Amino acid sequence: MRKELLPTIQLALPMIYAQLLGYSQAVVDTVMAGRHNSLTLAAVSLASQLFALIYLLFNGIAIGFAAQFSRYNGADDRANLRFCFHQGLFIFTAIAVLCAFLIYLAAFLPPLFGTKPEIAAECKNYLLILAIPAGILMFASIGGAFLQGMAYPRTVNILMTALLPVNILGNWIFLSFTDLEAAGMAIATGICYLLYAIVLFALLAKSPKWKIYRLFHAPFIFDRRACLRFLLLGLPIGIAIVLEAGMFSFIGIMASRETAEITSANQIAVNFISIIFMVPLGISSALTIRVAHAFGQKNYQAVKNRAIGGLLLSAGFMSFAALMNFLFRKEIATIYTADTVIIVLAAKIMLVACVFQILDGVQVASSGILRGLADTAILMRFAVFGYWIIGLPVGLVFAYGFNYGIIGLWIGCALGLGIFAVLALRRVFKQINKLAG
Repeated sequence: MRKELLPTIQLALPMIYAQLLGYSQAVVDTVMAGRHNSLTLAAVSLASQLFALIYLLFNGIAIGFAAQFSRYNGADDRANLRFCFHQGLFIFTAIAVLCAFLIYLAAFLPPLFGTKPEIAAECKNYLLILAIPAGILMFASIGGAFLQGMAYPRTVNILMTALLPVNILGNWIFLSFTDLEAAGMAIATGICYLLYAIVLFALLAKSPKWKIYRLFHAPFIFDRRACLRFLLLGLPIGIAIVLEAGMFSFIGIMASRETAEITSANQIAVNFISIIFMVPLGISSALTIRVAHAFGQKNYQAVKNRAIGGLLLSAGFMSFAALMNFLFRKEIATIYTADTVIIVLAAKIMLVACVFQILDGVQVASSGILRGLADTAILMRFAVFGYWIIGLPVGLVFAYGFNYGIIGLWIGCALGLGIFAVLALRRVFKQINKLAG
């Protein structure tokens, strides 16, 4: 296990960096919106949560493709690698159109939730502008999935690093010199999405490293059965992720029915906790690739060693993170805002989050392992039971039955996450023991 742990860490580090870069844009938007005013922060936070639900659903399909690329790479099957990439191009073309359409529809949802009119209006402006660029970003996911599956995330990391200053500069210009507010931030984000897609595909097409795979060479043959198979592998991943993210988005929507201060405090807590979560998420991505690669080689002892080592690594980091969160929660909140009311409430929310962070590390690592083993459908069932049958109903009882408000919703969230973690961990050991014979 020690022998397998070092390569996992070496692969996880650039993937953690990639996850942090991917989320850094949301962090930048949240901090800059919070420094602008509470209305802009509330609108951008709500829009980001609605966008995330749509993006994460389809990104689950990309994760499934990454695992498939890794299995073919482990078997040194270049023909199927190319075939898989071509089917991905067909699938993600359709997904890009659907993604843009769903984001457009999401722009009209906040008033139906009872969101404050001024927040709903700004949120609508943001999503309407972002819809088409987000669809293009979604199409580019197949390129990112290929690089991840080939254990070569460096290209994506360099590209995202280069685009981060573009996002910061765009936000500053639109917030400082126009009255577009949230809409201006959406324009800056959309520009980054477009540049990312263009440059990523150009690099895949021109790089000598990938020319041997003939990714963009004809014929591009659409295979309906293969596409369905790839969708059935990745869609449960996306649904499971959305069921978890949806629980947090539901909390955000309920917060938006209250004051801008409550909405902002909730977003600050979600934003910072999500930053920390990028580390075990990167470990999970590395585990998916490493486990899938060993699984493709039929090296089941390596599967077991990589799985157990990755679980310990993820849980250990989140234990440390929970302690730091507990000790410095108020100081963390002051990074985002100077408003005392928001700081106090955000610190209370993060106190609850400390409870489930360790379990969060366990569940995301377990999910990564099961994805590498192509055992994805079970994750969707675990998510439904843990998050929506147990977690949210309990949260609603605490929030409105016992008048705990937003804190009560987070208590239910913690319970649901703990149930999912236990079920997923049990499934991991069942699968690796079965493979070991």
